[in-house]
Amino acid sequence: MIYYLFKYIVLPFYWLIRMPKVYGYKNTKAIRKGKAIIISNHRSNLDPLLLALCLPRFIHFMAKEELFGNKLAGLLIKALLAFPVSRKASDMKSMKTALELLDEGKCFGIFPEGKRAVTDEMDAFEKGAAFFAIKTDAPILPVYIPKYNYHLFKRPRLYIGEARRPEEYNANGAKSAAIRKLNTMFEERIDALRIQAGD
Repeated sequence: MIYYLFKYIVLPFYWLIRMPKVYGYKNTKAIRKGKAIIISNHRSNLDPLLLALCLPRFIHFMAKEELFGNKLAGLLIKALLAFPVSRKASDMKSMKTALELLDEGKCFGIFPEGKRAVTDEMDAFEKGAAFFAIKTDAPILPVYIPKYNYHLFKRPRLYIGEARRPEEYNANGAKSAAIRKLNTMFEERIDALRIQAGD
């Protein structure tokens, strides 16, 4: 599988050449086994690859369906464990796929902004990530990708926060309220990592 090629052959060379600096790597201990959700801000189409190379799990990502239009690109994206999602309407098939992956104990990555940020400011978070977390009770690991991370002469950095459990926000059984609270927590946690990064 191409993913294994990236993970076990490309990764050592990437670390040797680029020497990425990962802050808070110890926080990944909470998501190394079983179902887990990775959330991150979104700056580049290379973000999923960076997260896959720097984190200890195989990560399944949603990717906009337009990227699968090209046969070669689509084949590569699928090989990297991504599956298509439509951004024009509620995509029940992709939501079902994400829930099934989590039910199988796999790691699911999602960008709560819904799309790449077009400015240096983060966009408001959509509630999809919070929905998946509440629905599956999977631990959530927040990650922040700093500005200019893909500059040729800059050392890539990644900031990882503490994993949290959605049960902390789902005590009263009101799912909609829990999703709103959890989504707010996502924004706060990612923003805290942004401040830590000095962005």
